[in-house]
This record gives sequence, structure tokens and C-alpha cells, in this order.
Amino acid sequence: MIFTSEIEYCFWNPKRGLPPGKERGVLYLLRRDLTELYGDESDIPSSTHKSPMLASIGMMTGLDLMSKLATNELNGGRAGFKSFLERYGAMSTQDAEAFYKLRCAQTHAYCLIDIDEKRNREDWFTLIDDRPNEPLIKKVSTKERDGYRIDTYNVNYW
Repeated sequence: MIFTSEIEYCFWNPKRGLPPGKERGVLYLLRRDLTELYGDESDIPSSTHKSPMLASIGMMTGLDLMSKLATNELNGGRAGFKSFLERYGAMSTQDAEAFYKLRCAQTHAYCLIDIDEKRNREDWFTLIDDRPNEPLIKKVSTKERDGYRIDTYNVNYW
């Protein structure tokens, strides 16, 4: 896709070198760093990632920023993030909710558990990165807790 305005710099491909000017947008920096972890957009992903936790945090941050751009609201919160994933990521409401909870857990506590004190609920996450035929999100329940298994291999941040 070729953009004809300033928006091009927001989505600048790191393969093209540095964008013109001195400033580097956050999405450019995330894309550059994720490219370092995953390889180029045209590469076939390897069976495992170098840093699945860091990659996941980067992906969640990028999705959060893009949801704010798409909804034109800096404080889009849960509703904006979920509607962005449902609309542009073709996710179900339940999967979008799971991604939102993972984003909150990683962004606010750098962990894989989302504690919702208002709802008296905990959601646990397990990141896997070596199962290309697994579903993106799988709800996992045990006697002790409910949780989600997120396959970072299948997120495909591009």
C-alpha cells in the first residue's frame, strides 16, 4: 500500500531504512523491533520465537495504539480495543476480550495474569510459540482456575 500523506511515516517499513526526519513513531519502532524478533514480513516464520513474552508485549502495544488511531479516541479502553480486534482482526467477542485481558496483564503488571477486583475474577495466560496448527486462543480450565492459552506463533503480527 502506498500512502500519500504523513500517515505513511506511522507505518513505515523498517526494511526501507529510517523514515525521513529525526522523529521515529512508536509503531515504526515496534515494527522494527518485532522484525528483529520474527524476521521480515515476507519470511516464513520459524517454529519458535526468540522472545515470545517481549514479542507479545510489543504486539499488544501495537494493537492498542492502532485501536486508538482507528477509533480516534486516546482513551478508547476496553470497548475501543475489542471493537478494533473484532472489526479488523475478525475476532470473536470472546477472543477479543481475552486479548484485552492479556494486554492489561502485560501492560500494567508485566505478567500473565489479569486480576479484575470489581468482578472478583482472575484470568491466567500461557504463551506458547511452537504449535503452528493450534488455535490462536484456547480457553483452558482446571479445578483451580480458568485461563487462556495464546499461541504467539499464530498471532502473525503482520
